[in-house]
Amino acid sequence: MQILAHPIALLATLLMSAVAIPLSAQQLVTSRVEVDASALGLTAAKDAEGLSERVRRFADGFSPDVRLSMTPKEPVTISIYIRLTAGSGQHFTGDLTLTAYRPIYGSGRQSPLFMVMEREIPISTSEAGTYFPLPGSIPESILGRRLYYYLTVSMLLYYDSFDTLGGQPFLDHLQQRSEELGDAWRESGDLRSAPLSPDRLLPELRTGEGTRGRELYCLYHREVLDEPMESRSRESLTYWLKEMNKLRLSMQTPRLIQMISETKSGELQQWSKDPEVRSMIEELIPWIRE
Repeated sequence: MQILAHPIALLATLLMSAVAIPLSAQQLVTSRVEVDASALGLTAAKDAEGLSERVRRFADGFSPDVRLSMTPKEPVTISIYIRLTAGSGQHFTGDLTLTAYRPIYGSGRQSPLFMVMEREIPISTSEAGTYFPLPGSIPESILGRRLYYYLTVSMLLYYDSFDTLGGQPFLDHLQQRSEELGDAWRESGDLRSAPLSPDRLLPELRTGEGTRGRELYCLYHREVLDEPMESRSRESLTYWLKEMNKLRLSMQTPRLIQMISETKSGELQQWSKDPEVRSMIEELIPWIRE
């Protein structure tokens, strides 16, 4: 099955043709940010005030040094939840959950596109420069660099979901900055607990299997989610599940497929009443049986 061209109207709605220009001229992200300091004492919680606004301004002003021939007409929606677990003054530790969403054509609804969770991240509430670097540069702080990385991965997948491998310029940008970004995990020794960190995810995305995974993720969004006819959507879904399971078995550590499975698990359960489809979903996501 080939990726069909019928959702061109969607691509035209959400992405507009333009001469290649720096992305700093566009707002890429609309963010919702929540910082939960309920686990801290009153004094420490007061010390953390303002972090939510800093992170929101950073996300809404996100502009990596990437040039594209297509620029977004509609920003990607990003939800950022930070739960502070320890610390006071200017230094804290907290857990991060970041979720990116993609609109579903003609429905007025959004679908989760990318989700990542990390625990015990060192977080500084000081120094504006750690969150707001000069245009084209990367933040200094560990949290700032991780947010920059995950926002760029979100844009990679967002562009991919409308146009096959459309997010390649973002992947090229991440590869060029992988050492600098990877330090945000190496410095705190968090590599084993971060399966989507640059040192782990980027090498996979450079392989043929990683490219195929990105192509299939585009197919899922354009031919399953965006397809208004249920019969055609089901046909595309069964093909997608067969190909995803085949790809999963061919990969030693399929991090991209695992992320897609975890992100889409709730959405896929709407097909649970279809025995054939459910069987393939359970093969891809074994824990969904529980």
